[in-house]
Amino acid sequence: METGKGNQRADSIFYASPLIFLAACGLLVLIIGVFAVNNYQREKRLNELVLKQEATAILNLVAAGSRRELRRGFMRGELDEENWIDFFFQTIENSAEHPGLLGLYLVDQNGAVRTHSDTQQIGGRVDEQTLLLLRDQKETRQRTISAIVKQPGNSEPVFLMAMTFLPAAAMDGPLPLNRGRMERGRHESSGLPEHLERMRAVAAAPLTLVVELSLDGYQQAIKKQILQIAILSLVLLLVGGGGLLSLALIQNYKGSQKRLKSIHSFTDTLVASLPLGLIATTEEGRIRTCNPSAAQMLNLEADACLGLELTEVLDPKVLEDLKLHQQEEIHRWEMETSINTGMERSLFFTRVKIDNEDERAGGLMLLVQDLSLIRQLENQLQRAEQEAIVGRMAAGVAHELRNPLSSVKGLTLLLKSRFKDDLSTQQTADLMVEQVERLDRSISELLDYARPGLTTKTTLQVDELLAKAVMLVRTDTETQHITVEENFGCGAATMEGDKDKLTQVFLNLFLNGIQAMEEGGRLIVSTFCSENEIIVEIGDSGRGIPPDLVEKVFEPYFTTKQDGTGLGLAMSTKIIHDHSGRMTLESHENQGTTVTVRLPVH
Repeated sequence: METGKGNQRADSIFYASPLIFLAACGLLVLIIGVFAVNNYQREKRLNELVLKQEATAILNLVAAGSRRELRRGFMRGELDEENWIDFFFQTIENSAEHPGLLGLYLVDQNGAVRTHSDTQQIGGRVDEQTLLLLRDQKETRQRTISAIVKQPGNSEPVFLMAMTFLPAAAMDGPLPLNRGRMERGRHESSGLPEHLERMRAVAAAPLTLVVELSLDGYQQAIKKQILQIAILSLVLLLVGGGGLLSLALIQNYKGSQKRLKSIHSFTDTLVASLPLGLIATTEEGRIRTCNPSAAQMLNLEADACLGLELTEVLDPKVLEDLKLHQQEEIHRWEMETSINTGMERSLFFTRVKIDNEDERAGGLMLLVQDLSLIRQLENQLQRAEQEAIVGRMAAGVAHELRNPLSSVKGLTLLLKSRFKDDLSTQQTADLMVEQVERLDRSISELLDYARPGLTTKTTLQVDELLAKAVMLVRTDTETQHITVEENFGCGAATMEGDKDKLTQVFLNLFLNGIQAMEEGGRLIVSTFCSENEIIVEIGDSGRGIPPDLVEKVFEPYFTTKQDGTGLGLAMSTKIIHDHSGRMTLESHENQGTTVTVRLPVH
């Protein structure tokens, strides 16, 4: 029971609902989508970080170089409010050859371009996107700010980074060398020269250093990453799809296996329950199927004969017929055979040739039908028709004979009364009267057999009835030294029947057994009860009946006794039939005979 539950649980795992497959597919797509988006975002952030680092390096390099040049000009006294921007331009011009650099310029607070790596842009104004970026930097007070923007007149976006730059930081320090010694003494109390003060005021205004980088490498990296993500997603999708397909195939396989198992189970049950015998062989002629009906009819063991050849299990007569008609597609025949049981059976065989798809011989199928009961019923019907004919004839003959017999008996008695002194005539008359009475009894038995059965049924106990019948033959059994064994197993079980006629049947069977044991023996009387019938067995250890005469013992006028009429068993069978019962006989020479009577309880 637990194994069945385990198999059912295992089947339910693989035999999932289609909704589960749809959910699994959706989950797989979701996982792949999340994975692709995360990879894309991560790669994008990494590339933007590289661009930021590269732009920061350029801006720091330019800022440092510019401060160095400004300070150098300031220390030499070459720097004034008109030419200080030229020192800045030199540094930008030196850095403009950096790979991927599109533009490097200095912007004031109003968006005016003070200097530019592209000299044509000097004096112009930055575009609106750059100006918005600079305003955000000022509002948020960030030293650097970056963004990917699309500038007017340019179809491709660029990476833009802005950094706050203070030129005045480069002018902090001692006075210039060429003028400091002459004027230091005069102006120590009054501060720097006037043009230097104005220079410091101009350079103190905050500026913004802006760098523009190309996104070609960035976009190529993104495209490459997108391609890698697409390939990886496709691989994952194929792997997941393959997994789902495998699961679907497993599900279908399990379903097909379950259906095939159900079909096999149904087929096995159907073949096993067929009332016909079925034997099927392989191409090599070995038995692969043998149902219980075939095993019972042919006296085989269904499991033991599997894998054996037909020649090893079938009767030689059957094999001979199979060999004679082996080329026929279908062959039917009926034969009488004992099939190793010692009892003749009438079997009807049907041989069907099985061909494979390529029309090669694929073995054969042998169907077996036991017609013994049908033939027995046919014989009984034929016997009943014969008995009916004999009965009608016997009734007519008996009626015609009884009148003359009455006259013969009357005349014989008359002759006997007239010749009272003649002893020989008296003996002859007595013999004639005795024979006439015997003939009259035979005629009465014949009329009783031919007359329709009239029974007066009452409730009776079979064991009690048999015990009384045994008492009636007790004298005969003791005289012939016969031991009577009583094995009554029905107790108080009752049935409806004619007490006198059933007693007549049992007495007739007792007497037949006693007469078969001339030198003594055993008479065994047994009863068995079931839910539907009462079984009476009467057996003797006498000389038995030859096999060729067993089937004839129930026929009218058949007898093996010298003085028998042959109506005893026929009459007994008729009485049992009138009680809706049946009588069978089994006999073996020199071993004894057993008569079985089966009577219905109701």
